[in-house]
This record gives sequence, C-alpha cells and structure tokens, in this order.
Amino acid sequence: MGNSGRYLLILIASLALSPPGVAECRSNPVYTLSGRFDEQGSSMEVTASIRLGPDDDASITRLSIPAAEDMVVHEVLDAGGGELSWALSPEGTILSLTDNDRSDRISSIHLRYTLPVTLDEKLGYYQLCEPTGQRWFPKPMTEEGKPYPWGDYRVTLDFPEDMGLLTSGGYQVPDRDDGRSQTTYSVQWVQDFGIVAAEGFVVEVFDDGALPVHAFYQQEYREEFTLVVRRTQEAISWYLNTYGFFPQTHMGVIQGHPQWGGGFPLTNMFMVHLANLSDDFLSFITAHELGHYYWGLHVLSDSDLYLDWLMLANGIWIDQLYLSQRNERTLPQQWRASGNGDWFLDYFKALVSNYDQRLDLTDEEVLEIGLDYDYNSLIRHGKGATGVLLQSQIIGTEAFLAMQKRILAEFTHSPLSVSEFVDRLMAAGAEDAAEFFAVWRRSDARLDAVIDLVEPAAAGGCNLVVRRTGNVPYPIDGIVDLGAAGIREFRLEADASIDTLHLAVMPASFGLDPDGILPISGSMHSDQRALWLTALYRQKRDDLFIPLAQAHLKHNENQGLISYYLARRLYWLGRYEEVTALLDGNRAIPGIRDQYHCLATIYTARALNKLGRQHAASDLLDTIAGDALRNDLESFYKRIRLEITSPPSR
Repeated sequence: MGNSGRYLLILIASLALSPPGVAECRSNPVYTLSGRFDEQGSSMEVTASIRLGPDDDASITRLSIPAAEDMVVHEVLDAGGGELSWALSPEGTILSLTDNDRSDRISSIHLRYTLPVTLDEKLGYYQLCEPTGQRWFPKPMTEEGKPYPWGDYRVTLDFPEDMGLLTSGGYQVPDRDDGRSQTTYSVQWVQDFGIVAAEGFVVEVFDDGALPVHAFYQQEYREEFTLVVRRTQEAISWYLNTYGFFPQTHMGVIQGHPQWGGGFPLTNMFMVHLANLSDDFLSFITAHELGHYYWGLHVLSDSDLYLDWLMLANGIWIDQLYLSQRNERTLPQQWRASGNGDWFLDYFKALVSNYDQRLDLTDEEVLEIGLDYDYNSLIRHGKGATGVLLQSQIIGTEAFLAMQKRILAEFTHSPLSVSEFVDRLMAAGAEDAAEFFAVWRRSDARLDAVIDLVEPAAAGGCNLVVRRTGNVPYPIDGIVDLGAAGIREFRLEADASIDTLHLAVMPASFGLDPDGILPISGSMHSDQRALWLTALYRQKRDDLFIPLAQAHLKHNENQGLISYYLARRLYWLGRYEEVTALLDGNRAIPGIRDQYHCLATIYTARALNKLGRQHAASDLLDTIAGDALRNDLESFYKRIRLEITSPPSR
C-alpha cells in the first residue's frame, strides 16, 4: 500500500475462482463455516467443519485458529461425531490434536467455539479477515507447519438486521426474520474468507460493468464510493481487454482508514483509504489494487511473501501502462508524473538516504535488522518496479506485455522465480537481464555515469569521455549539441565502462538521458532532475538539495514544485536573502500558473517581510490573488496577507 500509509494496503492480494480446467486437478481443504454475531456485536458463535481433499494423504493434526484471549472452544469432533483430544499452544493460536489412538487418518474435523470480536474504532467496523484484521475460522496446517494456502468455502452468516455486511463471497440478499438476517455464500479456490461488517454501513451492488462490484461504505461517503466503483469498473474492463481474462467473478471495494491514503487488497475485495479521494488518485489506486489479483495470487511469489518484489513490480508495470493510456502519455511520461505511484521518487529516496536496498529481505529480516524506514514502499515497490521497468524498455512495451500474458497463462496458481523471469526476458531480447538483476538486487546497486570534456593538445576539436560511475549493467544514452553541425546521439552500452566520442568542434551542450528514461542523478531531463531534487528535499539532504535546486531553477522554466521546495526550505532556515534572490535569478518566481508557484511566491513574500520590505511583500502577494487560489491555499494566503500587513508586535 502511502507516504508509507499510501501503500500500507499493498502487502497481500488474494484470488477467487480458478480458470476452467484448474479445479479438476487440485486437492485443497473444503470449509463449511457458520458464524452468528450476537446482538451486541461483541462475539461470534462459530461452527467449522474442515475436510481435506481426497487426493491429500495428510492427516489433520494441527490447526491455526484465531488468536483471541477469550476464545472458548466447546468441542472438537471427527467426521463420525467422536470427540477428539486437543490442546492449545501457549500463545493460543495453534490447536493440536493429542492422544487420539486412531489407525486411520483424520481427514475431517468439526469444531464449535465462541470468538470475541472487536470493532476497529478508526475504521468503524469489524475486520474478520487476513491480513489486516482478525481471522475468524481455523485452518489446517501442512506437515511443514504452514496453513494450507487455498480452500473452497461454504459460509452461512447470521447477523442483526441493521448490520451492513460484505464478504469475500460477494454480496447475497439475506433472508430476514425477527430482526435478524441470514445468508449463505459459496466460493472456490481462495486463500481466505473475509468479513467486514458494522451498523451504519451500507452495501451497494453495481452490476452494470464487466463484473459485479460491491461497495461497503458509510452513507456520507456514497458520492465518493460511487466514483471508486466507476474507476474500478473502468480498470477491470481495461484489464479484461488487455490480458484477456480477469481472475475474479466479482469484486468488493471497502471504505478504509480516515487518515491514510491508498488501498489494500483482500480476498475478492480491497480497501480504499479516505485521505485522498481525488479522481486522479482513485484512477491510480483502483488499477493498482486490481493488478495484485494477477500478480501475487494468480501468478504466485516464489517466497514466503504473498507479494514479493517481483510480483509487485509486474503489477506496477501493468497499472502504469493502464494509466499511461488513460492519461494519453507515453509509459516514461507516466512514470515521471507525480501522484500516480511515484515509484521513481521512492527509489530516489532510498538512494539519497543510503538505505539498505537489498530486494530479497523478508518481513522477519526487516524487523530483525530494525530498518526504520518504509522498506516495503521504497524498496520492494520503488526499486523492484524500477528494475522491471528498465528491462521492459530494452525489449519494448508490446514485447513485455506479450511476455506477461504468456506468464499469466503458464503460471496459473504457480510460483514464478526471478531466474525464470530473467530467462524469459533474455529470450525476448534483454540479453543482459541476468547480470542486471544480479547487481540490481544488491544494496550497493548504482546506475549512473558522468561526461568529461577533454580538449586534445593538437588536431582541434575535442573528445567527450563518458564514464560509468555505477555498477549496474544498463545502456545509458546521451546527446551532444554541435550547433550548426547538428545533434549527435551516443550510447554507453551495458557491457562498457567507458566510451570516447571524437568531436570535430566544441559542443554547445551535452548530457545524459535526454528522454528521461533513467532514474539517475545525472539525467539532463528536467522532470527526472525534479524527481531527484524532490527526493533530496523529502529526505532533508539540504547540503545537496539547496545548491542543486538553485542551479536547476536557473536553467529550467515552469518548475513550480522545486521553486516551492527551495523557497520554503530557505525560509525556515532563516536564509531570507537567498529566498528573495529567487525573484531575480529564477524565472519561475513569481507566477500564478499552479498552486506550487503560488506557494513559492507566498514564501518569497514572507521572506521580504522578514527583511522589512513590507510593501514589496504586499505587492508580490497581489500577483497571485484571485483564481489562482484554490482550496486550502486561500486560507493560507489570507493568513500570510494578515501577517505581512499587521503592524509588528512591540
């Protein structure tokens, strides 16, 4: 899932029905579950019958059960109704069968228990689902000590009539009697069966798209979640058209956390948090969450993680392709755009902070090492996706999409290893992919180069020497402006560390990455440079940010964001003269082209005021009055206007 809050929801995805032909050749547990909420909504009475598939020779000896201090197990029976001996682990999460003298395997088990449930105060509803909430039913464990990953479910729920309820089985119209509601769901080949439920929430069914979408929300958010559904339907239709199938038969969207932005995928339904419900962001987050249902639990991670970096990267690649077509941008333009994932920015933030950037760390290793930053967002998402994007640029968008479609067809419900993925990239034309990812997965991976201008003593002209300063084998393009002689393009190949260009005349200018393809500090593309500067600003690297931003603004127009960042940082550092110098040296201040230019101008006016130049400050504020002020900016503007025009305190 943003910044860390944005993407808190991105850790795990789940899959619903298998494509035709898969169900016949599998063996997985069959769950028959019944849950009854009490009148106060404080507990559930649960009966759970679990049967291992006929092709599974294992016996049920242990079950992973919900972790709850006040859970009461009433009975544990075998298929014939005979009582089984059992014991709970000290943590109360594992039920083990003990001292049962049987010659046949225990292939079926029946439990009855009472489970306390807790209303999430922030969300306002019960989350009885993994991984965000409390699981409400037991799962048999394999001989390796892990719960079976898949199951078929038949679930009957009984709940108060005024309770809104959505499940992984979608929405079913309940039977109502004497103030209670009851409904039954059947769903196959899923990892979990989750429930969200509470008084004051409604469930609305939208079945006017490619497949039904069910929305769970409070009434005051109806307009916003109607838009969430519409953007979800648009993305589903695009995925269907692009990939040729969708892994689910229905989808749910759930009202999320009021203070977070982003989303989180669950089995057959995903959350959308409330901090950012702008139309552009909803187009991004709905497409992003839906991508997990292809890459994560249709094609599986080749690790203990539900969503390892390779699954995240492929999902991000396809959601960015969707957004690029929706926004009528090229794929590189989409990656450089802000507010739609910001994956380059996340990668840059990890670089400038010199964080541990190993791609293959597990959640346990992250906790053990004690990493105090958002490893999941910056590394698994940002760096992982950036590496896959770079390799896709080698073979081209259409070829990479075709490769993804082949993987989706061949790895249904099967894990995809990095080595297999790399082999397919190499077969598609990315011949350096193996060496690239061998380095890219390391913490010391660096992708950059520099250009030195060398004037020979004789023969006129000059030499341009391009040197790789990073260790990642990847081609780096550049251009040289030779004035009347035109533009010359060059490339430092992936297997080269240095190259020399012999030029007949002195160049007017030269630079690397003119098309903004590469996330490198030395890119000459203004948008890529702005992302690098933003990362320096966000990570408080003022030693680099301030001089580089000042140089950047002298040569790049319409850089409102960098103007704002620089003016704000200098102002709060008390460097007022340098803020006001932006008026003379920067074509981007003042200006009313967008909110960032307005904010830059406001901070410049504040600096003028601090220097005792109140009239100049007031005149500068006048340049951004009127239509340029929007939303919260208007109240900020009025406060600063009052600050400048009020007499100084004595």
